[in-house]
Amino acid sequence: HGRVDGRKNGMMNSKMKKLELKSHNCAGIDVGSEKKFVAQPTEPVKNYSTYTPSLRELVAELVANGIDSVAMESTGVYGVILMQMLREAGIEVFLVHPKYTRSRSSKKTDVEDCQWIQELHKVDLLEPSFVPEVEIEQLRAYVRLRETHIQSQAQAVNRMQKALILMNLRLDTVLSQVHGSSGMKMIRAILAGERDPEALLALCDGRIKKNKAEAVKAALDGYYQPHHLFALAQAVQAFDFIAEQIQACDQHMEEQLQAMTAQLEPVAPEALPKAKPIRHHRPEITELQRYVYQLCGHKDQTQLPGFTDYSLIRIIAEVGTDLSAFPNAKHFTSWLKLAPRQRHSGKSRKTFRPEAGPRAGQIFRVIAQSILNSKKLALGAFGRRIRAKKGTPVAIKALARKLAVLFYDAITKGIEYVEKGVKNYQEQFRQRKIKAFLRQAEELGITLEMRDL
Repeated sequence: HGRVDGRKNGMMNSKMKKLELKSHNCAGIDVGSEKKFVAQPTEPVKNYSTYTPSLRELVAELVANGIDSVAMESTGVYGVILMQMLREAGIEVFLVHPKYTRSRSSKKTDVEDCQWIQELHKVDLLEPSFVPEVEIEQLRAYVRLRETHIQSQAQAVNRMQKALILMNLRLDTVLSQVHGSSGMKMIRAILAGERDPEALLALCDGRIKKNKAEAVKAALDGYYQPHHLFALAQAVQAFDFIAEQIQACDQHMEEQLQAMTAQLEPVAPEALPKAKPIRHHRPEITELQRYVYQLCGHKDQTQLPGFTDYSLIRIIAEVGTDLSAFPNAKHFTSWLKLAPRQRHSGKSRKTFRPEAGPRAGQIFRVIAQSILNSKKLALGAFGRRIRAKKGTPVAIKALARKLAVLFYDAITKGIEYVEKGVKNYQEQFRQRKIKAFLRQAEELGITLEMRDL
């Protein structure tokens, strides 16, 4: 029961001998929070601390030994600085996910891990993870930090709303946004000591005073308590502080976009198409549309359904505009975790744990969710058809995949999207059903005659 088939083992060894070496000058690095273990072809395994002088020593030794390619196993932030230092030294870096190096059956140790990584890299059996260009990484840092601040600000709004409800100030029932212009004016007046509903109503927008005056006055007749007022004041202070942080992120994003587009072909303001409105969380960047237009090769990618300049900046900050790392749209959607997965193998149904996927895929999902109920867009009709069959999650994923393919084709091939509307999509779907019906009838030997009703 523990016998090994020698013939099968010999066949495997003969196949392994046919593997071509990628390079004799490859190294493998296992990245940890406290130590970096390095395996080189002619040197014993060494470990280095995570401090910068030790990392400089690591890079210098690799350069001195003629190492021209390094594979690193890392999923967190511990390997980011080392990867940048290696790239600056002119060494090719393969950032590898640990799931591709798990095939060893022996006990896992850091020393064996780095040796196994070096062996796999030497025979070119490792696929590198996607790593964008340095300037894209810098833009991504600002955009991700901004999104984090937006989430924190939403929590501050929730605390404001809770404090108001605990005092029975029901602004949430009469205003679409408590943190809008009118809502914040009234909240700040309340914190300043104003309690008269008439005086607070006077701070509102004219449309609110015209259409909701009585409802607003009733909502502002609250039961004030000092501890809830204190909580409200704390939430407002947090809201204002985070707003300043978001504004600082916008400033750094603008500076980064200026640097990225400085060497690109300029565009005249009159050549820009009409900008799509950004309804939520619009960044305070004066020429955002021009920057996006230049980065996209002087193409208006906001013609894609659901896309605005801000959503494009978020996607570009994740994947850049050079998509050559993905041979085709299928590779791109697979990396985004938007491709359909095969759950069956023969008669058995496979189970798997869904993976979160990169942030770019989540952005495409959010855009898909926004156009799912659109009554004018053809993709909205497509999403509703899938939703009726397989449910909302599958429909959002299928719609997000279509958006990702459109984005890939627009960036790599310059293909322009033309919206033909829901009626055109429904007619195309009807013609496909008719063709399928006629084909089935022909297979059954039935002759049909087409008539318009």
